[in-house]
Amino acid sequence: MSAVRAQLLALAVAFGLSTMAGCAPPSGELEDLDDEEAFADEMALGNEDPSKLLVYTANLENLARSKVDAGDPEDCRGDWQDLLYFLAEAEQAPDVLLVQQVSGRAQVDETLLPKLHELLGEEYGAIVAEKAPAYWAPADCSAKHHQTNAIVYRKARLAYVEGSKQIWRSMIAEGSSCAATTASRYVNVAAKLGDRRNPHGQGLREVAVGSIHWPVEDGCGVTNAAIADAALSGFTGAQLWIFGGDANLPELSSPKVPGSGYRPWYTRTQAGLGGEKNLGWMDPVYADCDARTATSLELDACLVENATMRFGSRYDFLFAKYKPAYREGRAVTSGATTVGFEEAGEADRALTGKDDATLRYSMHRAVGAYVHW
Repeated sequence: MSAVRAQLLALAVAFGLSTMAGCAPPSGELEDLDDEEAFADEMALGNEDPSKLLVYTANLENLARSKVDAGDPEDCRGDWQDLLYFLAEAEQAPDVLLVQQVSGRAQVDETLLPKLHELLGEEYGAIVAEKAPAYWAPADCSAKHHQTNAIVYRKARLAYVEGSKQIWRSMIAEGSSCAATTASRYVNVAAKLGDRRNPHGQGLREVAVGSIHWPVEDGCGVTNAAIADAALSGFTGAQLWIFGGDANLPELSSPKVPGSGYRPWYTRTQAGLGGEKNLGWMDPVYADCDARTATSLELDACLVENATMRFGSRYDFLFAKYKPAYREGRAVTSGATTVGFEEAGEADRALTGKDDATLRYSMHRAVGAYVHW
């Protein structure tokens, strides 16, 4: 481990990083490894290709619903289920769904997971950052006073490595330095999952995944990216590392302006940018745009087309990286997609016969891609 990475991990530990993953059990100690029922229950929507995993990230904003409390702004209304209807109509059951801004363990277990099973025919498990997140006073909607982040995984494909969960707090600028945030909404979570389709030695090939939520301020974007890199790559037993979520930061210096340059946090993170300090992560949307365009301006314009926010900015990202000892080079991804509000609503209408076109599934558009082993 490099001195820089060691310092970052020490910093993260000091501000709430759980170090359980550093001594995670060997590959054989996997939850439900011999659970034959999980295999028997597999449905047609599940990805059975052992060479790749289907991953989505989505800020679900406490499962935004059409009915809100009196006094809440109109923007608090939503139809979170539209995203799941989109996945069902597209016949895509994610192997991993990284979610942000859920209300706690109960909402995940009692609402999100059952709806996934209902629409996709798949059993999902969840690793939640905080079971009962603390009250957050600045929330603009009543439903957002309690927020946490989670990793949702398809049980027929992936098995949670017991004891591997770790959490850490995002950093926020305080003057000229970075300090840990106090809000539960900024507690990130990561864990290891064994791929049932990829036997490895006496166990399974493992992927480390993380769901992140960073503050809006840009002062500590580079620090948050470096800490996420240190946390995910610290899962030494995993051969593939993936993290994603709501970075609350655009990649372009001027979000709607191709050619305006990339912000420091993205230059540090995205593979091929930023020189020797680059962390080597592949953004599937960037990879897709780069493959389909001829110039840097066209590439930037493609990124702008994939904005996840209504005001034309990408705030939501996926990143993937290989453990160097497993596979050299940049992570290979394919099928990158940014799920539009209209197409999600149309999927709801196609499957149910009705949809309120005035409601979005979130303020954030979800991002998905295949990540290849």
